[in-house]
Amino acid sequence: MRHTSALTALAILLGHSGVVAAQEPTGPATGQQSLEFGDIVVTAQKRAESLQTVPLAVTALSDAALARAGVQSFSDLTKVVPSLTFTPGDQPANSSVILRGIGTFAFSIGVEPSVAVVIDDVPVAFQSQAFTDLIDLERVEVLRGPQSTLFGKSASAGLVNITTAAPTSTFTARADLRVTDDDEQRAAVSLSGPISDTLSFRLSADASRFDGLVRDLEKDERLNGRRERGVRGKLLWQPTDALEITLQGRYRDTDADCCVSTLIALDPAANFYNLPQFPQSVALEGITVDRDNLSIRTDDVVRSDTRDRGGSLRVSYEAGEHTLLSVTSYTRFNLRDSQDLDGTAVNLNQAVSPDASAGGRENHGRFDAEQWTQELRLISPDDGRLRYVLGGFFADSDLSRAYFRGPLIGRSNWEATVSNRNYALFGQATWEFIDDTSLIGGLRVNREEISYVYDNLLNGLHFSGDDADTAITGKIGLEHRFTPDIMVFGFYARGYKGQSYDLTSSLNAAIAARQPVKPETSDDFEVGVRSQFLDRRLTLNLTLFNTTYDNFQAQEGEPTLSGAFILSNVGSVRTRGAELEAAARIGDRLTLGGGLSFIDARIREFERAQCYAGQTAAEGCVGGVQDLAGARLNNAPKWRFNLRGDYTVPLDNMPFDGIVSLSYTWQSKVNFALSQDPITEQDAYGIANLQVGILDHDDRYSVALFINNLFDQEYAAGLANAQNYYGGRLAVNRLPGRDFNRYGGIRITASY
Repeated sequence: MRHTSALTALAILLGHSGVVAAQEPTGPATGQQSLEFGDIVVTAQKRAESLQTVPLAVTALSDAALARAGVQSFSDLTKVVPSLTFTPGDQPANSSVILRGIGTFAFSIGVEPSVAVVIDDVPVAFQSQAFTDLIDLERVEVLRGPQSTLFGKSASAGLVNITTAAPTSTFTARADLRVTDDDEQRAAVSLSGPISDTLSFRLSADASRFDGLVRDLEKDERLNGRRERGVRGKLLWQPTDALEITLQGRYRDTDADCCVSTLIALDPAANFYNLPQFPQSVALEGITVDRDNLSIRTDDVVRSDTRDRGGSLRVSYEAGEHTLLSVTSYTRFNLRDSQDLDGTAVNLNQAVSPDASAGGRENHGRFDAEQWTQELRLISPDDGRLRYVLGGFFADSDLSRAYFRGPLIGRSNWEATVSNRNYALFGQATWEFIDDTSLIGGLRVNREEISYVYDNLLNGLHFSGDDADTAITGKIGLEHRFTPDIMVFGFYARGYKGQSYDLTSSLNAAIAARQPVKPETSDDFEVGVRSQFLDRRLTLNLTLFNTTYDNFQAQEGEPTLSGAFILSNVGSVRTRGAELEAAARIGDRLTLGGGLSFIDARIREFERAQCYAGQTAAEGCVGGVQDLAGARLNNAPKWRFNLRGDYTVPLDNMPFDGIVSLSYTWQSKVNFALSQDPITEQDAYGIANLQVGILDHDDRYSVALFINNLFDQEYAAGLANAQNYYGGRLAVNRLPGRDFNRYGGIRITASY
């Protein structure tokens, strides 16, 4: 058996999912066939296939394409996938990945995300496990729309499928160094090669450091930075041509002072908590509140530290013409968080009580996750009129949260654990019943058993419960290939997101009696075209979709429960639109690529939605709630596109060529608040990035100078209403993105 070869120099020059260099065939573990130029292999349907033959909305990018696009971390994927947005929270566990406008709008360990993340065939137990640097990858696939048939209950809006690089049969080494002018440093190395005729290895390690953009004037330090270290190892044993066993282990350690926001607007007459002893000159000493503000003062520790470790065993056996695949995994994840609630040097508790004993940390806690998974899969041969994947899946996970806030304002002190056992049988088949026309059908039977324990340490209350649910999801569709390079498809798919427990500070006997929240379901209709022209030098892919979500899970206000906001089935939402991806290879020097999304993501029914701070009855807030029917979903831009161009400059008599790359991403305005708060609206903006450098003819080294946010376009990664801290007067907090300001740097890679 052979392995995927090292990326060629030509592949590095191409920066789009639809146009990458040919890849060598692998062994029976995937059944991958030899491909012509213009193809990329994906596993979006749990079998290896050429991207252009997959009847799904998929964006796939190789490691080289990600590097050329400046994709360094998980959140950077939004630069290359127009339908994908990312909403950071006050700590990683409260962040949300959004596809086609659908994400998770409630923050409780009992609520699973709408967008699943799978790494090397293993679903992550906690979505924030994925919010790290993307190191030593083979490719990333973003599957848009419900993927419940093959990937289960946590993929009701889509899936991010990450594949790390495999061991190689020849010795290779790679080093990558990145340094910026705003004090970011990142280094990564990987080694791979044979140990014996049947055993090979791959070892990768990385370390990065960034102090952050926000300055804490109180402690004279920077915030929103991170220090990250990680290592991953793989052993690949191939005792026969039919058997392939991969053992993988990983460890990642992240220390972050994340995620603080700065005031960008404040009523000049506002005092902290409306207390005259805390005017702005005291609470915000030395801070100029305006659109350029990147300074705060804190009286508490700001931390969000994570530890992630785990391993997997992948066994692939070629039984005749079929492939049997087993993937077993174990992961443990820990997050320790502490936030300053108000961004001032005033102790929030002493603001209410002059008693010095009221000091101390105001807001801190921990998340812990542990998960075992087992998947078995039977994969049919690639040839023949009937191709199918059959499988079974089991997962046993425990997620816990401990949280403290207070001791005087907004007091909370509780611990909770959610246990989840998931069993599923699934299958999907493609039957070419007449030449070039195929019927697609899939089915999944999912059984979920959930339980929880919640202890309120303030009042001694104890709640617990358990429940179970069985759901059937599926897919049916048609595809027709007019030529080897032009295919059309259409399908209907049923999505499913499991029932949930709302485990937050608001939990009381009345809320507990109403749990669990019912599952969320979706009905998805899609049609698409996959096409290549001019000897595969031009790729055009178009998808149209309409998806309705019923029993949508989100926070709602409940007047009968003393105004508490609880997780509930609020009604329904709908997302519909169009997605276009294009790539062109013009001559031997220029490649162009990009994507465009039009997404109309709206609420159909949401009668008791949370009001925003300061909302009046005239503005629709009655009894503490509002009706959001017809409103757009939060952080879901109607229009979004990215463009990219890569140009090769031949340098006579030199062992390398020059490279020039320019990319631009633009999006229309969004509101970051589901409540439609007018002061949390981000105007339309665009970001341009530029790279120039050299690339060795034999792909042994490259040096690139880059400038991100070339035109210094300021924008917000998040906006929040902070009126509650200033007596109901105007106050707006902004979370700046990594490229909030223009910055530059150098990236050097060397390979052997």
